[in-house]
Amino acid sequence: MNIDKLLILIKRIYMLGQKSVKFEYKQTKCPICESVGIQEEGSVKVITTRGKIRYCKCKKCGTKFKAVK
Repeated sequence: MNIDKLLILIKRIYMLGQKSVKFEYKQTKCPICESVGIQEEGSVKVITTRGKIRYCKCKKCGTKFKAVK
């Protein structure tokens, strides 16, 4: 199984769970990339903020997720 197919599979599993991750300024980790061991520093971009919740997107795999401060 190549890395692209693996990322798609993990992304689908993640979407079912709707898990939030811990927000850490400039160090927030994408749960998908972290689970496959390809996390790169600075690959997460904050899209919007609502209170203590940051809606983020990974530049590496394209996953959108919530990060809570």
